[in-house]
Amino acid sequence: MKRIESKNQRFLVLVEQLLAKDTITASELAQALVQKLKLTQNTSKAYSSQLLTDLAEKGVMEKRGRSYSLSPRGWAALFNFISRTPFAEKYYDLFIDRLSRSVPAASAFKEPLRILRRVYARVVGEPEKLPPEERDLLNLFRLILRLSPPREVASWEDALSAAMPDIGVLRDRNIFYSMLRDELKQADELTRSAMKDLLGRLADSLHAEARGLEREVDRRRSIASELAELAKAL
Repeated sequence: MKRIESKNQRFLVLVEQLLAKDTITASELAQALVQKLKLTQNTSKAYSSQLLTDLAEKGVMEKRGRSYSLSPRGWAALFNFISRTPFAEKYYDLFIDRLSRSVPAASAFKEPLRILRRVYARVVGEPEKLPPEERDLLNLFRLILRLSPPREVASWEDALSAAMPDIGVLRDRNIFYSMLRDELKQADELTRSAMKDLLGRLADSLHAEARGLEREVDRRRSIASELAELAKAL
């Protein structure tokens, strides 16, 4: 149990450092581990170097020389993973602050996004929280990346979209819309205005996704017609 707790503390220090800084080196992460967890220099250096290299290979990090930075894909994967742990609220502001450095408009969406996710959770039910004292969070994060890779996140704008709840899976969206309107009655004018902008972005994202699906449908229909013509000619 203590071994798992120690591993999770290291993982959470990594999360904090990735969100607080735009770039980080293995030496800087090692120093943070020494200061926060009192690890030895050798242990910290070996852990930091191996971990950053591993996450870069998985697309969570981007490497530039000796420095590493959190990729948009990595931000989205970490955000959605941490959201399923008891640390979700503790790190929420840090996640949005990091996103805001790449998408300045995101700073205004901190509260609207929180409201969206809260209402969504009420409709579908809160996801089961991963007990940190029983699970190795880093290994679990790696497993989720391998088995359930996040949807394509090529830019920080995509990362913002990935943080929004998937409203399309709801059986009765009207319940969600009604609860959201009720929630916004308690919000101030600034929050309601930001929510309007956020929902507009979500709508634009879904329109773009729909256009992509339409192109794929057209492509498949064209192939089907070609194959049918070929079959007739045989």
